Amino acid sequence: MSKRMISSVLILVLVSALLTALSFSAEALTVSVPTQLYLGYNGEAGNIYQNRNIANLLTGSTKQVGYAYESGSFRFRYYVDDNKDYVLYLDDYEVTEPYVRSGYSYGIYCVGDLIIDFNGQNTFKVPDVALSCGIYVKGTLTLRCDEGYLISRTLEAEGGLKGIEADNIVIESGTITSTGRTQYGIDTDALLIKDGDLTVNGLSYGIFAKDIGMSGGTIRGSADDIIHYTGMFVNSGGILEGEAYLNAVDEKYCEVKLIDSKSMFFKLNSSVLDGGSFKASAPFSYMSTNSGVVKVSKEQDGSVTASGRGTADVNLVMLVGTQLHALDTCTITSDYLLFQWIIIILLFGWIWYK
Repeated sequence: MSKRMISSVLILVLVSALLTALSFSAEALTVSVPTQLYLGYNGEAGNIYQNRNIANLLTGSTKQVGYAYESGSFRFRYYVDDNKDYVLYLDDYEVTEPYVRSGYSYGIYCVGDLIIDFNGQNTFKVPDVALSCGIYVKGTLTLRCDEGYLISRTLEAEGGLKGIEADNIVIESGTITSTGRTQYGIDTDALLIKDGDLTVNGLSYGIFAKDIGMSGGTIRGSADDIIHYTGMFVNSGGILEGEAYLNAVDEKYCEVKLIDSKSMFFKLNSSVLDGGSFKASAPFSYMSTNSGVVKVSKEQDGSVTASGRGTADVNLVMLVGTQLHALDTCTITSDYLLFQWIIIILLFGWIWYK
């Protein structure tokens, strides 16, 4: 092959790789960046953002928008953080007049992924309106409270139909109450609760979801069925109170706990499960942080094989939207047995003993 042909092939490969990278970047930005964000009005005269698309205001040099009820103290603030996440910060925000769109009323309406970081007591209730939803997000909604002590950190959402509706929901912390007066407290495809206290109230269902994962936190509520899911429910450390537990437990519910840490030897097999059995399937899976140290079985049953020296984590993960979240972790340290060291050192095993 001539040098000119080799150069042409290399250029084509580089161009193809660049186009692929750009397409992936565009897709990721399109999925994650909110294109529409509306907040219901809170009745304070200084809040000029009623019926305005807040998402469109972050342009150019504008890094944040919000309403400050006093110098340096924001009732709400919408900004992009250092991780390039789009965050809506709330501090004692209470909706008195909903955002109305196509005959439906909302406390919050968003198209795109959104993080809500809340402090104080925040209320997104839409009373006396049948076609309404407290918080609606066409994307992945992450809820978390501001860190600290001595201050109440609550978020309440209530609507005539649903309290919270989102494609996917991740609850990281905080006290959250979601009420749907005629349908569901929460309506989502994937629900992950890492920590916090969740109360769900609905007429038919408190939670209506496909898949649910818990690594901590608490669920309670009131409805004909507090928890309803059509896929899997994997609980690795959460608490289900009263009727919530009775509604959740069926053949698709599994409590899974991984061993905190363990030692293994090269080429030997073991399990990361701390008793019991669990064969993972989408959106749940076992994953190794370094397959050169430990490999996860293709059977996805918690079995692992030591594949080299070192330390690696095996995580039980849940795919929520496009992001992987760890429910539990086992740290594995792998080394060689004495006879394996002899093979490697004396018999040049580092060449062929793999």
